Amino acid sequence: MRNLQWSSCDTYHRLLKRSWAPVMMRKRKGWLRPRSCRRASLLYPSSRVTLDALACDQQNFDILPPGAASRPVLSLPLLCTDDITKQRGLNSFAIMFVASFLLSLLLAIYVSADCECGYTVNQTLYTDLIETDFLHLANITTNTDWQPQKYTITPALARGPYGKNASLTNVLANPLKSKYDWAGEGINGGDAGLQILVRGGIPADGLIPMGELATTRTDMSFGTFRAGMKVTATSGTCGAFFWYYNNTQEIDMEFLSVEYNATSNPVNLVLQSAQSEQAGFNAVQTHTFQNHQLPFNPAGAFHEYRFDWSSDSVSFYADGALLDTMTQAVPTSPGHITLSHWSTGNPDWSAGPPTSDAILTVEYLKGYFNSSDPARQRDWAERCRNPSVVNATCPIPDVTEAPNGNASAKTFFFSLQKNETVNQTVSGTKKSDGSVLELPWETGMAMSLVALLSMTRFAWFGL
Repeated sequence: MRNLQWSSCDTYHRLLKRSWAPVMMRKRKGWLRPRSCRRASLLYPSSRVTLDALACDQQNFDILPPGAASRPVLSLPLLCTDDITKQRGLNSFAIMFVASFLLSLLLAIYVSADCECGYTVNQTLYTDLIETDFLHLANITTNTDWQPQKYTITPALARGPYGKNASLTNVLANPLKSKYDWAGEGINGGDAGLQILVRGGIPADGLIPMGELATTRTDMSFGTFRAGMKVTATSGTCGAFFWYYNNTQEIDMEFLSVEYNATSNPVNLVLQSAQSEQAGFNAVQTHTFQNHQLPFNPAGAFHEYRFDWSSDSVSFYADGALLDTMTQAVPTSPGHITLSHWSTGNPDWSAGPPTSDAILTVEYLKGYFNSSDPARQRDWAERCRNPSVVNATCPIPDVTEAPNGNASAKTFFFSLQKNETVNQTVSGTKKSDGSVLELPWETGMAMSLVALLSMTRFAWFGL
């Protein structure tokens, strides 16, 4: 198909002014010029953003974001209204309506985005996010956010009577039966959510079967991280929600099921450090370890566990209540989030092995952080033009009650809202070959607009 072009830019401007699209145009000096329109400014009335500018020549028009005149978001062939109407005898108003509607669709999506500068806790800004809804996730192995782990560790390296055998079969998706529910039984029975198992019994090979998964992103540098979890009541395991860079830069919330009884329900808060490494990775005697009693039984229901990491401190929370703040051995490097459930039989920590299969269940994982990846930093700089405008940043809602039942378990996800994760890497599905399909939003919109234009040309113009 040949590229069609405007017979003059004046025709194009008349099209916009006469269209039904909610677009206003401001004239500038030298604006109307036959076959060469240098600049115009489009303002979408319901938005705070002005698109400056629209540049068109005899072949194409470019739509550019504010302040980025050198980098078009997309470039599309123009419709030759004069030529088409003469050749096809079509109603020029119909052509103008379709073209301006498609253009306005793109502009509306671009200018109506919220949270383009990031997400906030108090006044702290985080540029990126990861949000995974495990209550409705059918297949963890194809999810773009996570990578289930597969490895073995000998008893000597695991520092226990037994070693570890992490297997994909011990990380199981168990979504709710209905996509409209937010609590209840999963399709495989039991609590809905992601199930991470430690298998019961004495392992013949000396390696206790366990489950673990880690985020595919490893660029998480300072942030707030939250997990809705229900730990196992079966004695002899360690359930862990943690951020990791290396063995001396690690933020842990660990749950030892052997510690739970009628009067004791603790969570172990740990910052692994050089000091704990020198003690054989036993952080108990360091300044960055705390065995903190919770006001509830972690195995009795789902609760949100959270840690906020800044350059000078790490604060730990449960259901929105502050547990402790640590200011020593604060990590400085970027890393990733891990969810793990394991046992080594170590009587001083996990105990076990469990006598029967033990299940830790995760409802969701949410992380809001600053990326160390230069490409993600450039993306943020391009989309965040003015952080002071209304809704350019969005506050992260706090969970203040245990996420159980259809009401409280329906926690807030930015990624489930319209236009609150523009240009973010959000949870998705890998392609069949294992690679990840990730397109910039501009590319996706360009492809959609081209497809619509093509369909319109075939249907209306017979091209």
